[in-house]
Amino acid sequence: MAGTRSHPKYEEITCKWGGMDVRHEFSKRIDTWLSVFDESEHPLLLALLSHFYYYSEKGLRKKAKELKALQEKTWPECREPVYIPVIKDFGAGYSELFFNCFWYENGLRPYVEKNILNLLENNEIPEEIIIVDDYAGTGKTLIRTIKELISANRDVSNSQIYLLAIHMTQKAETKIRTFAEDNSLHVQILSLEQSEEAFRGGYLFETIEAEKQRRNYLEVCKRFGVKYEMGYGNIQSLVAFKYNTPNNTLGLFWQDLDGFAALFPREKKSETSLSAMQNRARKNVAVRKGPPAIYGLPSPRLAAFMVYCLAEKAGFSFEKAMTDFGFTEAQLEKMIDEMINQEYIVNESGKFVATKKLKEFLFPSRLRDVRKAYEGDLTQTTSVSEFDVQAKYIPKDF
Repeated sequence: MAGTRSHPKYEEITCKWGGMDVRHEFSKRIDTWLSVFDESEHPLLLALLSHFYYYSEKGLRKKAKELKALQEKTWPECREPVYIPVIKDFGAGYSELFFNCFWYENGLRPYVEKNILNLLENNEIPEEIIIVDDYAGTGKTLIRTIKELISANRDVSNSQIYLLAIHMTQKAETKIRTFAEDNSLHVQILSLEQSEEAFRGGYLFETIEAEKQRRNYLEVCKRFGVKYEMGYGNIQSLVAFKYNTPNNTLGLFWQDLDGFAALFPREKKSETSLSAMQNRARKNVAVRKGPPAIYGLPSPRLAAFMVYCLAEKAGFSFEKAMTDFGFTEAQLEKMIDEMINQEYIVNESGKFVATKKLKEFLFPSRLRDVRKAYEGDLTQTTSVSEFDVQAKYIPKDF
């Protein structure tokens, strides 16, 4: 009967974050989190949550396509770019997850170059470089990436550099533009969403009200011993991703405190229960022992991985593929490149598709059986309603 579906609590906030699964899970999580605070503090916390940007895994796939469409509309002159991830001192980390999502959803594998520094050192300089990031809070990571490119080859300063991000703060954009102007670089910037400091007058609250709410917020932080009240660099963001929360976000939302866990955990890896791992292992054994969906290929391991890719139902997860096959990121990249370079599979608009060459070795009916065997397992993720306390936070730039 139409109009009778249940509306989860806080749906006016969480409807922007995802579908009904996300809304129902966060209705419980927000309730648990709020229960620790005095009721008089709830209005402020809910007001901040109503302006929060939360990106689920499914939401990121959608944003990846929106970002590419915006790029094409805004920069029609950019015709043959090389796409690269940000470069970090400690590795690209979570940003790499979105970069992989971006090229996969948009079928851009042939235009991706993760060894850009080696190319530049060998004097191979792309005329157009697009740096893709999920979030820019201070702008330091994107500036560091540009500096690394110039350090590898000074002539890259003549290239057109484009910066793409899902979310960017105004402070980050200003800092990047200033850096580009000071160094006479050709840099263009584009983001799907942008935000200011949460307590900046005239943004979320009127000027006088913003200062009052800032003091109220700091009082709450003081009572609970929050160390990073305004987030790294005083950015005061209200941003979280399924896989991590930027340390620029207001600390009250991502720090584990005495008596409760963070609403949006930071640096918390998804964990799979023992029973789930055992169930998946049984399914893997059943698939291997059953009639092969792909036959006659020289590499059984490659064939097994291609079956896995083709059997996906709702979005390929790089993080989960590494877990399921025991791959490092480099091994996963090598396997993907091998199946694409040997022309067994192509990446088209967010899916891995069998080529005519592979179809000669493929049993479609058996592939359907594999899909059934893996039903609900290939894209399984940890529920956000789990409320475990994370490990001690070690500050570092997101």
